[in-house]
Formats: sequence, structure tokens, C-alpha cells
Amino acid sequence: MGVAFQTIGMIGSFVIASSLVPQMHKVYKTKSAKDISLRFQLLYCFGIGLILIYGFGEDLWPIYIPASVEELAGLVMLGMKLYYDRYGVKPGASGANDESHALELGSSPLTRRSETKFTGVTSTENEAMGPAFNILGLVDSFMISASLVPQIIKVYQTKRAKDLSRPFQLLYVAGLVLMVVYGLGESLWSIWIPVVIELAGGLTLQVMKFIYDRREAKQAVDQNHHDGDFNLDADALEGSNAAPFRLFLTPK
Repeated sequence: MGVAFQTIGMIGSFVIASSLVPQMHKVYKTKSAKDISLRFQLLYCFGIGLILIYGFGEDLWPIYIPASVEELAGLVMLGMKLYYDRYGVKPGASGANDESHALELGSSPLTRRSETKFTGVTSTENEAMGPAFNILGLVDSFMISASLVPQIIKVYQTKRAKDLSRPFQLLYVAGLVLMVVYGLGESLWSIWIPVVIELAGGLTLQVMKFIYDRREAKQAVDQNHHDGDFNLDADALEGSNAAPFRLFLTPK
């Protein structure tokens, strides 16, 4: 079953990496990334960079190949956020405050963690460095899991998550589920423990997005009804005020 679980781990890693594609597409279309936490983006890119070191150090191609793709996508996403935060305020956009504009994010980015053991010949140097790289991979996994914390706090404070892409959130969670299956199947506790924590954070962020999106949609409907009632009252008042003048001008 080793090859099967390694394949699951690789697929899970690429699913998580591909989850950034709809997120970047959404930010590009809306020209807004205010709901995305900058600290989350920085921690995410830094953690993936360390995982790249771990993958190359352990010669684990199922890690460093998808991690390279995800690091590139993460850097592009970070660049888009910095650019649109500075120059890309969409005309007519509205938000609860300066920290949030109307959009629809998603994880919420996140990670890959296939700690598959390479089946080739391992050198003495790599064996000696093995524990160090394993610890590095474990720390990196927890760091990327922790990167969700500022994102969750930001969504909670602003009560909006429109800049988060729903497809990104769904792909991210699906990729993490595959990574958990891979870690449990290969008995790699240094993978499945931090990924389970990250999965909990991803699900929390997804639930928060669902709640706040529905609340905002309901508020928009209520506001439209209120504006409609106000316009009807104004029309009725205008009609009643004009009645005496019409009576006065009526020929006898």
C-alpha cells in the first residue's frame, strides 16, 4: 500500500497547491484583497519555503515538487495582495471598514506535507541529517497551520469573508483530507498530526465564511426592502401634498 498512499499524498499536495488558482482569479477579477490577512500570507510563504528545504534535504520529490508549485503560487498571491491593497480599490466598492471590501476570498491557501520516504539509496550524510530535516518538516507544518490563526481572527473582527474564494476553501479542505489519509496510511505522525490541526482551522474558516456571507446577504435584502418602503412612503406623501393644489386648480 506504500505506493498508493504516496500517490494519495502527491495528489493531496497538488490539490492544495491548485486551490490557490481560484483565489488568485477572484482577487484579479475583484481587484480587492482586503479580507485576506497579510500575516497569513507571509507565514504561509515562509513555511512553504522551509518545507522546500526539508524536501530537498531529504530528497523527497513528492514534497519538494508540489511545494515548489505552491510556493510560486503563494508568492504571486502575496504580490497581488500588496499591489491591490495599495492601488486596486475597485470604484464603487463598499465594505464594513477599511479592512474589508466586498469580495469572496478563500484559505484560506494552504499546504502540503507528504513525508514519503524516498525509495532510492540514502547517503550517510542524509541519514545523519535525517532527524534534523524531520524536525524541520514538523515545525514547518505547524507554522503553516498557525498561519490560519491571523486569517481567522481577521474574518472574526471584520465580520466578512467576501474576498475568500469558496472554491479555494473547498479544494484546500479536500487536499488536507487526502494528506491526513496519506499520513495515517504511512504511519507518519509528523504529517497527520499537524495536518489534522490545519484541517480543523480550515473547516473553522469555511464555517465562518458561510455564516458571515449569509448574514451579509440577509442584511442586503433587508436594506433593499427598507429602501423600497421608504420610496413608497415618499411617493404617498408627495401625492397627498399635491392634492390641495389639484383641487384649487380644478375649473368650476
